[in-house]
Amino acid sequence: MSAEEDFIGKKFGESFIDWSEKTPAFFPGFKNYSKSAIPFSLKTVLRREYSGFLATVIAYSYIDYLRCFFVGNNYFVFRFSSYILGIAVIITLLLRTLKHHTSLLKEIDRS
Repeated sequence: MSAEEDFIGKKFGESFIDWSEKTPAFFPGFKNYSKSAIPFSLKTVLRREYSGFLATVIAYSYIDYLRCFFVGNNYFVFRFSSYILGIAVIITLLLRTLKHHTSLLKEIDRS
């Protein structure tokens, strides 16, 4: 953490130092909270985060299969996590298709 702060401090200078002095490192301080100018958008989340969602489900399934194999000494191909993985793949492919081939998930003034 110290090395990262040094790097960011060199990159952003005085503005980072001012920010870091009023921002707690570990526990959030809500007295300085200010609402974002950009409101939350579920469309933006669906358009941008489907790959992270799939990666999380893949990691969960992988760990579940490893646990089952090494701890339980059995290997069932169709576990509950494999069904969840299949559903996640379908959702990901659907969201990717909607993103690239329709304007359903597009919003004005969003990246």
